[in-house]
Amino acid sequence: MSRTQPMTFLLWDGNFDEIAAAIFVGVLRQAGVCVKVVGLQGERSAGACGLVLVPDYTLSQASTQRGPVRCVILPLSGPLSPHLQADGRLRDFCHRAAAAGARFVSGAHAPLQMLGIGMSEQCVLYPAHDELVRFAQSVAVRLTTDDKGVSMPATLQARLFGDFQLICGRELTQAVTRERVQLLLIYLLLNHQTPQARRKIAFLFWPETNEKQAFSNLRSLLSRLRRTAPELEPLLAVDSKTIRWRAPQHLAVDMAEFVYAVAQLQPAESTGSEVVLLQALRRVVDSYPAELLPNFYDDWILAARQQLRNHFFFAGEWLIALLRARGDYRTAIHYAHRLLAHDPLSEATYRLLIELYGLNGERLRAMQLYQHCCDLLARELDVAPSPATQASYVRAIAE
Repeated sequence: MSRTQPMTFLLWDGNFDEIAAAIFVGVLRQAGVCVKVVGLQGERSAGACGLVLVPDYTLSQASTQRGPVRCVILPLSGPLSPHLQADGRLRDFCHRAAAAGARFVSGAHAPLQMLGIGMSEQCVLYPAHDELVRFAQSVAVRLTTDDKGVSMPATLQARLFGDFQLICGRELTQAVTRERVQLLLIYLLLNHQTPQARRKIAFLFWPETNEKQAFSNLRSLLSRLRRTAPELEPLLAVDSKTIRWRAPQHLAVDMAEFVYAVAQLQPAESTGSEVVLLQALRRVVDSYPAELLPNFYDDWILAARQQLRNHFFFAGEWLIALLRARGDYRTAIHYAHRLLAHDPLSEATYRLLIELYGLNGERLRAMQLYQHCCDLLARELDVAPSPATQASYVRAIAE
């Protein structure tokens, strides 16, 4: 192999997304890209659905290759496993690749952030499986033409969970400080999969004005957006009737990971495999780091926030019930604390945690949590725990 031949590495480990991995390897190799599978365990590993990929290199071997690293693909749409998070070699490998200008392609932000890569123009999230072949083909084109001066497409990174953040080659959050501009971008990002009618946006944003004035206001708003964030103009297609994103695959919206994970619950349940269902439920809960845009209070944002929150709690409660039935109390406790962090006044979640601590033989923790629950309810709501919570506590300390 020529020492100057650019290389693309696809990282591989057990429970990774083998469908995405197979598509990337097949499409890129067919296009003439030098892509190598790197086994993070140094051996054959089965993916989430059982497909086994044979690695070309171990991680140690990949780290010693002389060719420049053009791209690193991480076919994973959830967080890294604990053993990979603790693997300093993997973090060092990715940091060296990033420092050399390599692009990163992943199914989610979470694994990149765990490796210290974070949100930047170097990172691209791949779309759902039904759009992945076309996306992989576009990546192949850019990887095979980049030496001629063609760069990877600009990607808009948007964080909607927690504080609003936009990155597109530079930090854009401070550039779009006008509230209406932010709201327009947020609306388009929340609905990024489909074109949005200008009429609908105009009446949503200016419900008290007449049609002519509402349309004039929208034109002015779009003009202001172009002036403050010109980087976004190539990504947006605006005509007389609709506004849409030209290439949704060039958008990396954290909320999209969560929505996709929720959509996979029914297919996962239909497999009849509890292991597959558990993995799908974990993916939902793990991809919900914070509430949707907690500092915005428009009615349509509040409705979207509540819908996503309901999905999170539904999946979390289902996951905990399955883990409890399997006797995996420690993991169930971990996820119950996740629920409690998003609803600190939920007596039902306190009750669940007290029961789990009792089942896990941690009576002292059950006692401490019950006392904390009593103090919190008295301080915040001026009430005592319900009879059901008191009964759960009695059972827990008697286990």
